[in-house]
Amino acid sequence: MTKFQLAMFMVQLLGGSLLLVGTLFPRRKPAQSRVNELWAGCLCLLSAGFWWYGYNHYYSIRSSIEFFVSFTLFKYTLDGVAIAFLMKILRGGRKGSVATESVPENVR
Repeated sequence: MTKFQLAMFMVQLLGGSLLLVGTLFPRRKPAQSRVNELWAGCLCLLSAGFWWYGYNHYYSIRSSIEFFVSFTLFKYTLDGVAIAFLMKILRGGRKGSVATESVPENVR
């Protein structure tokens, strides 16, 4: 395992843990934001777990090409969904673009 791979694994593991722990404490955020953080944390931890499984069982996974392709596809899909949830959290629940928010209600 390279240092970069270890660093990425630790970021995924710690980031997922922080997102899950953050949902336990009440804040002034809406409930939907906490649900998004919960999902993102679970997906980050699940993705880190799949990465660890794939790293430890590399040769047995490579022996069956069908399993290798499906495992890799599932792992990348899981990462993509986790990134989508993280982007939704970073967006912060803004519902429109900046241009529509600056227009007064009576003009629309």
